Amino acid sequence: MGARNIVRTLTLLVMGAGVSVSGHAACLTGGYTLDSKSIYDVVPHPTEVDTLFAIQNPNGPDSIALLKSCDGGVSWSATALTRDFYSVSSLAIDPTNGESAYAITNRGALVSSDGGITWSETSLPFGRLVFGSDGTLYSHDMANIERRLPGHSDWETLTPVPTSFDVLRPHPTDSNRIHVGQFYSVDGGMSWQRVFPDRVADVRYSPSDPMLMIATATPALLSTDGGVNWSEFPLEEFEVFRTATASGTAVAFDALDSGTIWVATRNCGLWRSSTGGARWQLPMAGLTGAPESCWLGNNRPEVRRFKPSPLDADRFFAVTSDGLFITNNDGDTWVEANGQAGNPAPPPPNPFAGDADLELDLFGLPGTFTPPVTLQFSGTIRHNGPDVAREVMFSIPADSISSSHGVCDGGTCDFGDLAPGTVIQLQLQREILGGGIAARCNGDVFEISGRVTATTNDPVPDNNSDTVSSTRRNSGSIISGCPGEGLLQPEGGGGSLGYPLLIALLVSVFTFRSSGRYRRQSVLMFPR
Repeated sequence: MGARNIVRTLTLLVMGAGVSVSGHAACLTGGYTLDSKSIYDVVPHPTEVDTLFAIQNPNGPDSIALLKSCDGGVSWSATALTRDFYSVSSLAIDPTNGESAYAITNRGALVSSDGGITWSETSLPFGRLVFGSDGTLYSHDMANIERRLPGHSDWETLTPVPTSFDVLRPHPTDSNRIHVGQFYSVDGGMSWQRVFPDRVADVRYSPSDPMLMIATATPALLSTDGGVNWSEFPLEEFEVFRTATASGTAVAFDALDSGTIWVATRNCGLWRSSTGGARWQLPMAGLTGAPESCWLGNNRPEVRRFKPSPLDADRFFAVTSDGLFITNNDGDTWVEANGQAGNPAPPPPNPFAGDADLELDLFGLPGTFTPPVTLQFSGTIRHNGPDVAREVMFSIPADSISSSHGVCDGGTCDFGDLAPGTVIQLQLQREILGGGIAARCNGDVFEISGRVTATTNDPVPDNNSDTVSSTRRNSGSIISGCPGEGLLQPEGGGGSLGYPLLIALLVSVFTFRSSGRYRRQSVLMFPR
């Protein structure tokens, strides 16, 4: 065994002390696959070497926003964060307690205490999350930052950054040193010094040398003094690399060898240097896909995210235009980790859905009407509780709806989330045209049925729909023979049922006459 392998083995033993390598018990049955076009990010677990999360953006076809793998991406299971309720923009796992995770969603901040399977609502200052290696949690938007120190419940407000930023990277051992976009702080975010002229997509410290840093600027830059000063790489193929890394998305160091550096680009593939940045190669074996554009060559994928494993120095994760790929040998070869299709278990119950009791009542149609006519009637939607009803919709065959809540278009209304006790008044219109209606003694029964729905569970679904009815009558002359009112004859000389009834009426009259002439006529008209 070589010296590097011995060091690597010992390091992994230290890194993995007390760490599960076989997956977490909270993983459910797999069977889900990742949609390569909608994978937004991959988040390796900080304390379980084979556990990782995949975030899928809301535009994908699958219904799962956050999936979990406990076998290194071979199979994926669903979490409770389905797209029916949530889309996820940020996920952070406490490196000091892998069971504790936070997620930022379109419905606010969530927290999990079981490794990301189930979640509950929480409160966080801003919409992006980053954990420091000591468990300090940073919450930020594109200008403002707050942090919560380990063991504390209160938040500390840092000085706002002068210019908007994309990335926040705390120092691995010194909580007072923070890199935020183009800026750097040595006093815990009380003041900032600008160290980059342009926006920065990613900044990384070397795990083996915290004074060594790399950043995705234009081009990629290197620092040997902890980020105070930066310089361009001493490149042999300088112009080639400058062009490639102008669209850099992420950077990374080898955990054991600070001379091995990675730079991921949006349209020029994945670059690796084992010479501290003097020479670069494209280790693409197993990676597929074509970039949007790159004059350096073909068949190099767009690399959207690139991250090192926090527990395995040889393992890296790349989210590309063709899905998620993993290397277990420091980038020499890559394998697809989009999962295997199977018979997936349903996602865990969504704890935010709760229970809601929606009730629909329709009323106010006229008892009878003669078409053509515009019918006006009413309705009431009541939320009887006990929990918030999520994404409430109402649909009915109507030409127009006006309501005291929400947005209505034609026969559909979107009411959003409704609190228990909410009452919605509805005013509806439906145009009924005449013609082609069969005449009947009692008219035609006309019904309109509506339904109210929500993504929240409803233990009493029978009252979610309602039907209101009345009787429609044709305009035209009245034909005698119907009890009380007579028989309506449709306009235009008779409908499909009017004439047969009229003929049958005449036949009965002829039949019961005593005159032989009438009998003979009846026999001639209707021979036996």
